[in-house]
Formats: sequence, structure tokens, C-alpha cells
Amino acid sequence: MQIYIQWKNPRNDLVPSLLRRLTEQLGWFVSDRLDKSAWVAVPEGESLPETVPRDRILRLSGKELEEVRAETAFCRDEDAPPQEAEFAPKDRTPWLDQLAREWQQSVQEEVFARQGIFLRKLPWPEGKLFAFTISHDVDLTRAYGPKTLLRFLLEGRLKELERGIARMGGEQDPYWTFPQLQEQYRDLGWKATFFFLARAREDWSYRYNVRSRRFRKLLDELLAGGHEIGLHSSKYAFEQPARLRQEKAVLEAVLGRPVAGVRQHFLRLRFPEAWERFAREEFRYDASCGFNHRLGFRAGTSFPFQPPMKSRKNFWEIPFALMDYPWISGKSPEESWQNFAQIAREVESVGGMLQLLWHPSNLAEAVFRPSWNRLMEWAEGKSFYQNHLEGLLRWWEARQQVRLVEQRIEARWAVFVLESDFSLEGFALELLGRKKIRVKGNDLRQEETAPGVYRLMIPRLPSGRFTLTVEF
Repeated sequence: MQIYIQWKNPRNDLVPSLLRRLTEQLGWFVSDRLDKSAWVAVPEGESLPETVPRDRILRLSGKELEEVRAETAFCRDEDAPPQEAEFAPKDRTPWLDQLAREWQQSVQEEVFARQGIFLRKLPWPEGKLFAFTISHDVDLTRAYGPKTLLRFLLEGRLKELERGIARMGGEQDPYWTFPQLQEQYRDLGWKATFFFLARAREDWSYRYNVRSRRFRKLLDELLAGGHEIGLHSSKYAFEQPARLRQEKAVLEAVLGRPVAGVRQHFLRLRFPEAWERFAREEFRYDASCGFNHRLGFRAGTSFPFQPPMKSRKNFWEIPFALMDYPWISGKSPEESWQNFAQIAREVESVGGMLQLLWHPSNLAEAVFRPSWNRLMEWAEGKSFYQNHLEGLLRWWEARQQVRLVEQRIEARWAVFVLESDFSLEGFALELLGRKKIRVKGNDLRQEETAPGVYRLMIPRLPSGRFTLTVEF
């Protein structure tokens, strides 16, 4: 079934990009050709060909999009005071994702009412209901630095001084939590993203040197474990392009490979300028869109998205909704967990991506460790797609380029021809509209998730064209 969507002619020039973003997120097959589309948006007042049946025109609610500003829809540039409420009302929910879900529900109702057929791409491999990932900002790697030891000496805390000297800079240092993380991720089969600083000193602080033998060994181990290494650009790098360029070059030289992702230290940056600067340095994505003083959806979405840019189109933002400090600090364990559960429910309800930003050193802190342990227990009972950030982005880009090039729907059968530039593992579709169907193909799996709603799993979508035949 082809559905033509007539859209109110927007006064806001952001609407077309937001419309495209949400429909790609939903997995709708989009075309600008009225004679060969799963759907197409047409401005109000523009004439439609006579061949378009009038009962195929569907109007969707988009008032919210008419009223948004660029910084609201694409990562609000705002530095709210730390004492602000745990959730600001506008950040409590991924409102753009919820709007997209409402659109999908409208389409489903229309398809059922007209006894049609509607095919869309599901967001995650194997039809997983949502995605989950953890990223780590590697700020501190030692609890016992020279300043700490000097304080112990001046305060007469000699036993602590002795213990600190023994552990200083070694793997016994409580902040060196990488072996714990690697073992836990290996057991779970998870992949994470680690953002490392490439500048050893800044202001009066010494962090660590990624060019040292110890850190080269650590980075090699993380890469061998399937994890991703990104750049944690230093405090002033956003304001100094030459510094950002130098730090990226240092980390790439150590790794011997390009660095895809960046997150700004202290989230000390401005949007939308940040995207232009990061794209200019050939990063593929930024992961700084989130809050360090509260929880919530800073861009109104939990999904990766491409911000509007002048310099380069193929650049992404991968937002996060949770950082360990505002999630846990100053709260009881139960209060912290309820805040996490609310965020997780919001993401699951829209089939989005839940990204947690966790500082590795906090595994050693008694106030943080219980929440980490409970998070691991929560994950055991969930079925989600898990990958590091670049892996998630590779999937998202690959899914996005799968096209519907032909469709033919008759009384008792339908044929859909998909086209992909490369093969995809675990590709999944959703088919709406008939009570009973049968998909032809030995390798295909189908599952009825609700009356008239089917999940179709293609273990391996080949490059080139793939024909899907459905019998009613």
C-alpha cells in the first residue's frame, strides 16, 4: 500500500530536515517520486497527480515541529545551574521520538482501516526492541597522585601515605579499573567506547600520557577486546582548533588507525558550532550531546541523528541521557535507581538507544559501585542490541541505505524488492495489515507480535537486490 502524506507548508525551514530525520528513524521507505513510493510528503496546496487516490492521503500532526528552533531539536545549547530540578520538564522525555511513535500509530490505524499493507525497517538488528551502550570518559586513572600524597604527609596520615606510595601508578591503584571492566565486558560479550585524553597536562593538572608504554599496552588490549577508542578532547580544545587537530593526531599515531568519535571534556562546547568544528577535523561523530548536571534528553531524542550542517552532511551526533555523576551523586540508591528506570522506560517505549556515560574511576567509589552492580542485574533480564558507538553508527547508516525499489501488491500476495549497497546481518522488517501471512524463503523467519503486525527477520540481507514474497 502506498500512502501519500500531505504536509502543511512549513514556515519553519527546519521542518523538512526534521521530517526526514523522523521518517528515517521509523524505517519508512521514502521517495520523492509520487509514482513509486511507500510514502511521500507533499506541501499543502501543491497539486497531486490524478493517479493518486484521494483516500491514500494521510495528514500527520506536526505542530510541534513548526514551533521548534534549531538548538531545541538538534541539541539545545544551554548551561543550566546545578541546582536545577533532576529533570527539566522539556528534557524528561524524548519528545521527538514520541512524536514519531504517534505517527507510526496513525499509519498503522490507517493501514488496518483500509485493509492495506505497509512495510518498514525495524531500527535494530534481529528486531531487538532497543539498543544499549556504555561509553567511558577516561579522566582519572590514579587515586594516588603527588598532590594526594603530599596532603597525606602534611596531615600526618602516614599509613595512607605508605599505602598510596605502594600503589601509586600501578595496577593496584583503585582507579585503574580497566581489568575489571575488560573482564566484565568479556563475560557479557559487550563492546564499549573509551574516550581518552591525548593531552597529558592542562592548567595545573597532570592526567596521563597515552604515548607511554603503559597506556599503549592498555589501548592495544581494549582494541583487541573489540572495544572502540575515541578522543576526549581537552578542556580548551573546542576553542582552539589547532589543539583539537593535534590531539586527534597524537591519539591516531598511538593507535595506528583513524579515530571516529569525539567527546569534549567537561562538555565544554557550544552547539551547533561544535559539529562544524568536529566535522572539519574528519571525525565521524560527536557524543557530547547530554547533560553533566542533570539527566534527560538534551536533543529530544535517544537516536543517533545528523545535525543540519553547511560543511559536511555525513556527520552524526550520538546523544546520551545518563551520566554517572548527576545520576548517583547526592542521592539514595533507591532514588538513583528510580531515575534510571524512568529514563530506561522512556527509551524502551520508543525503541531507541540508551547510552550511559560512566567514568571508569567511579567503579572504585563506594557511592557509585552499588548502582553499577544493579545496572548489570538489570541488563541480565533485557533483550537489547549492544555495541560500541561506532558499531551502532555503522549499523544505523547501513540500515538507512536499504531502499524499497519495487513493490507489487495483489489480492493474495505481495512482492517487495529491496536494494542494499552491502550485506547486512540480522536485518529486520515489520509488515502491517493482514491477519494471516506467510513469507516465502527458507532462511526467513516471521513472528506475529500483535494482530496484523509481523516481524520479519532476514539473517543476512545480501548486497544488491533482494526479493521478499508474502502470501496472504
